[in-house]
Amino acid sequence: MPSAPPVVLSLIICDSSHVEPTTRKRSLLGLFNGIGASQYPVVHPTMHIAAEFTNGHGTTPITLKIVRVTADSLEGDEIFGGSVELEFPDPRATVAFGLQVNGLAIPAPGEYRVVLESEGILLLERRFLAAKVDNQGNLS
Repeated sequence: MPSAPPVVLSLIICDSSHVEPTTRKRSLLGLFNGIGASQYPVVHPTMHIAAEFTNGHGTTPITLKIVRVTADSLEGDEIFGGSVELEFPDPRATVAFGLQVNGLAIPAPGEYRVVLESEGILLLERRFLAAKVDNQGNLS
């Protein structure tokens, strides 16, 4: 187990990202914090989750979950999950992480959270809302 968990510098939800081949700079496209649909369940076609970490020590496991918050549980019901190992060459290094989630099934309107953990330790969570909208895009 690392001596300290990594620190999350950013956690962003967007439509996609692009990495410039020459400079390796990353651009995030279509940032959002909510999803609207006229009926549920709905499948959200693509969601990109981008995060940056520092204070990591060597190989560090990161778990990402998307959960639906319910009245029964603040922990939420997991609708997506995955894990990766990030390599930190030095604790002062900043390590970027990006994950494209395709075809995310969203069962109902309400609050959802993107949760980052390392070895069972909560690092950060980011909320987004799913709302019901009419055919003109207005909240219904």
